[in-house]
Amino acid sequence: MVSAAVLFGDGRMRGMLLLLLCVSQSSANCGIQKAFIPETLEDNLVHSKMFPWVVSLHDSYYTHLAFGCILSEFWILSIASTFQNRPKAVVIVGIANMDGRKRAHTEYTVNTIIIHEDFNNSTMENNLALLKTDTVMQFNDLVQPICFLNMRLPKSPATFQNCWVSGWNPTTATGTHMTMSVLRKISVKDADLCPSHRPLKTACSIHNLREQKTDDICLAEAGNPMICQLQESVLWVLRGVLNRSSKKCAGPFLYTEVEDYSDWIVATAQGIGPALHPLQHWEKKPGCESSPRADVAHEVTGSLAGDLGIPATIGKSERLHD
Repeated sequence: MVSAAVLFGDGRMRGMLLLLLCVSQSSANCGIQKAFIPETLEDNLVHSKMFPWVVSLHDSYYTHLAFGCILSEFWILSIASTFQNRPKAVVIVGIANMDGRKRAHTEYTVNTIIIHEDFNNSTMENNLALLKTDTVMQFNDLVQPICFLNMRLPKSPATFQNCWVSGWNPTTATGTHMTMSVLRKISVKDADLCPSHRPLKTACSIHNLREQKTDDICLAEAGNPMICQLQESVLWVLRGVLNRSSKKCAGPFLYTEVEDYSDWIVATAQGIGPALHPLQHWEKKPGCESSPRADVAHEVTGSLAGDLGIPATIGKSERLHD
C-alpha cells in the first residue's frame, strides 16, 4: 500500500493530519468540511466532500438559475437579481458529487424567497436574497452549512486565508448557459481594482494567478460564492457573493460583502423563523498538533461555546493514543 506521506509529501501530510485532528474535536455547527484541499487538483475540480454548502438553485423546469450557500437547515443565501420575480425555486444539494448524466439528485422545494428590501436592479446595490426550504435539509458529508460573520467583528484582509470562488464552468457546447456539471474552484485574493462607482458594501477580488492555472476556467457568474477559511482556524465563512456576471475570467470580480449584511440576514430569518446566527468569535488554541500523542486543544468554553453554537463539552481536551 502506498502511504499518504508518499502521495502528498511529508509537509502536506502533516497539514492534512492537523486538519483531521482539529475537525475531529470540533462540533461547530457551520463551516466544517471533511475534505483536505490539495495544493493542486486536476482542472481545478472540487472533490466530492469539498464546499458542501454550495447548492444549485433551479426553476420548476430544472434550469440552473444561480448558486447559493446553505446557512442552516432551512436557509440559503443567494442573489436578489435572479429571484426578484420568482415565487418559488428548487434547491439541488450535494452538487460537488453531481453527475449530470444521472437524474436522481437530492432536492428541496423553496416557496419562501425574501429579496432585500433595498435591492436596486439598476445599480445592483443590496443584491442579496434569502431562500427558505419547505422542509429541513438533511446534513451529511456532502451537505453542510457555512458560517457568516457578524458585521461588528473587527476584521481585515488578514482575517481570511485560502479564498476561493466556486461554480460551474461554461463549455463550448453550452456557451454561457450553465448546466449540471462538475463543480470547479479557483483561488482568489482581494484587489484594489474596483470601479470607482460601485455599489455600497461591495469589494473586488481577482484570480490568484500565481498559484494556479486558469486557462479555460471562468467562474465569473453572478451568485457564485466567494468562500474563505478564517486565519488559524478550520472554519470556513461565506465572505461574498458575486454581485454581477463578468466576461473577464481573471477578474476583477465585484462581490457583495456578506458580513455587512449580517444584521439583515438575522432580522429577516427571525421574522419568519427559524432564526439564524452569525459567527461571533473564533480561535485556534495552541496544542492542536499533528503529533498523534499531542493534546488536541480546540477548546471552546462557556459563553464562547454559546456564541459559536458549539456544545460546551468540546472544551474537554482529549489525549489521542496510538
